[in-house]
Amino acid sequence: MNFIKLTAASAAVLVCCSSTAAPVPQTAKAPTVATALPVPICINCTPAEQTVLTFLHENEIKDRAAQAVILGAIKQESRFNSNICEGGRRTAYSQCGRGYGLIQWTYPSRYYGLGDYARQTGQRPESLDTQLQYMLTETEWRRVAPTFTTAGLPMNTYINAEHRWIGSGIRGNRTQYAYDYLSRIT
Repeated sequence: MNFIKLTAASAAVLVCCSSTAAPVPQTAKAPTVATALPVPICINCTPAEQTVLTFLHENEIKDRAAQAVILGAIKQESRFNSNICEGGRRTAYSQCGRGYGLIQWTYPSRYYGLGDYARQTGQRPESLDTQLQYMLTETEWRRVAPTFTTAGLPMNTYINAEHRWIGSGIRGNRTQYAYDYLSRIT
């Protein structure tokens, strides 16, 4: 019996053939490995902005425009201050009553939803991480998540999804902020 050693994708494959039959060439297929996109970097961003960007990336929002739109919305709503109450006062969640946190959860179902989520998970509602995790559980977010997780859409599509997610928020400079972030995310 003869043995022929083949290599493919750094794996040795032994093929055995009898001494009377001609060897049949065999090839091994290299396993397909999905290449992960590197975590994006936001040039000249605060640690809170980078934390949100990394969180978005880790939760399948890979398109830079989608990331930029979400960052722009959060900047407009809270300037990335997770302990901010509507009107700009920094305070504990329990001292606010409405319009709290990163996206200014205002409607009672959203405001109290944040508090309930924090209690159920043993976290603080003032925490940036808690608010990001809560965001993913919200009905409003789940309705638009398929848009944000689809890469390659026009910027206006992401902007429209953001408006449906945030609700009746003041437009303000959020679109300008989104385009600024788009130029700084690498």
